[in-house]
Amino acid sequence: MSTYKRTWLGECPGLQSQIEFALRFTRWMQARRKKPTAEEMMEQWGMSRATAYRYKAAYRDATGGDA
Repeated sequence: MSTYKRTWLGECPGLQSQIEFALRFTRWMQARRKKPTAEEMMEQWGMSRATAYRYKAAYRDATGGDA
């Protein structure tokens, strides 16, 4: 696990906007065989546990499926 924790999505290297983050996040979620755990999302995106669960819920609501 990384010792550096990003504090905001804008700190993700190469991201220019929140829209770009949303698109990359959606592509990452759709490319997986099974839905990620909150811990995997925390590691990949540098988000807190609460944020990971909010994103999982938002993705589930938007796609009408499991997250």
